[in-house]
Amino acid sequence: MLGDYPLACSGGIGTRLSPKGSLVAIGSAAVLAVYSVGYIHTIPAAQRVELVTKIAERLPASPHGWKDGTYLGWGSCRHGDLQASVVILHGRIVFASISKCLTRYSKNVIARLPGQVVARQSADVDQVSRATESSDAFYDAVTAALVQAK
Repeated sequence: MLGDYPLACSGGIGTRLSPKGSLVAIGSAAVLAVYSVGYIHTIPAAQRVELVTKIAERLPASPHGWKDGTYLGWGSCRHGDLQASVVILHGRIVFASISKCLTRYSKNVIARLPGQVVARQSADVDQVSRATESSDAFYDAVTAALVQAK
């Protein structure tokens, strides 16, 4: 314990957090991260688009040569069809989603795939266990959308 600061302790050079202080710091950082993500999702759509635009302007140009716009593509599997939406801004994928899911299974099973499209800047997504065909259909839908963006 260091003076009036019970979450700090002396450790040779300077001050460091005690184990309890470290837990408080980690917990505070987690709360701040969750709050920030929640805030982004609660701001109006127009402001979100503006925020995404600012972020996209700072990223390096994509080597793919995609034209800006919103593109839709369809993918099919034996369980049904689904449509993917891909938004290109400044030549980069800034948003992807499953816009229509006409399969006999819920789109919640493959809900994490659109985020992978944005992160990887391609249609290459992971296979989802027990939803392999739906994953393939999503890949085909994103690929079809990106072909239109060329």
